[in-house]
Order: sequence, then structure tokens, then C-alpha cells
Amino acid sequence: MRKITVEVVQRVDGTPVGPVETRELPFVELLRAGDSFRICSRAHRWPPLATFNAFLQCGVDDAGDHSLEWQRFEVGGEEYAATRAVVDPLGQVDALGTHDGDWHNWFSAAVAMLRAN
Repeated sequence: MRKITVEVVQRVDGTPVGPVETRELPFVELLRAGDSFRICSRAHRWPPLATFNAFLQCGVDDAGDHSLEWQRFEVGGEEYAATRAVVDPLGQVDALGTHDGDWHNWFSAAVAMLRAN
């Protein structure tokens, strides 16, 4: 699986104050390190491929009191399926009523679904 170069950026009161370190993470570890896919795994829901790629195109994810930043990229269908199988084998692909490619609304719907359960 591919490795991603990630800058760990410290935040103070939500504002980035500079990189703490740069590391190279296997793709699945990037997803496990950030808050977004820890939440998705708890909900056992995954966005469709175009929406997942919209997340990867953001190039940033929260990770507690830090942010993780990377060069934007996309994955194909096979890598997407293999990643899902490793990160959350019980995860189901579900558009959650959002438009394909709309990461922000999809993630909001996933959080709302998790809270409701």
C-alpha cells in the first residue's frame, strides 16, 4: 500500500502554529491517525469513492490537538476497496443521502447518524 508524507501541525485555539514533524505513513495509518475515519469506522459507514477522493483532495484532517496535512491525491477503486477492508472490514459504502463528491455534507451526515445511534 502507498505511503503518504504527512506534516503534523500543532494548533492553538484552532489556529495552526506550525509543523511539529514530518512523517511518512502507510495510507491506512493516515486514515487511522485522523479524526474523520475514526468516526467513520465507529459508524461503520464509508463514503462512495468520489466522496472519499474529495476528502483526500482536502489535504488535511484533524487529529486531536493537531492537524495532519498531505499533498492532495486520489485513489482508484481497487485501492479504495483494499483500504476499506483493512481500516473497517464491517464498513458499508453509503451515500447517506448526499451528492457524490460532497465530503463535507457526507461527513456531517455520518456524525449525525452516529449520534442518533
